[in-house]
Amino acid sequence: NALWLPKESVVSLGLDKIVFLKDGGGFKVHKVETGLDYKNRIQIINGLNTPDSVAINAQFLMDSESFIKLNQ
Repeated sequence: NALWLPKESVVSLGLDKIVFLKDGGGFKVHKVETGLDYKNRIQIINGLNTPDSVAINAQFLMDSESFIKLNQ
């Protein structure tokens, strides 16, 4: 049994893979372990539970955070 997410939900940081896990009114970075990828989905084998909610487009959140930091 494994969870599957859209590939856009997972960001590769070299050896580590992260998602943005919903935390209250925002998101926090959360490390996950991935397995297979098939078409537009990637298998999450460790790090998430069924009720967890993640951002669908993690790259968008990373780009947005960088933009905000640059323009402060």
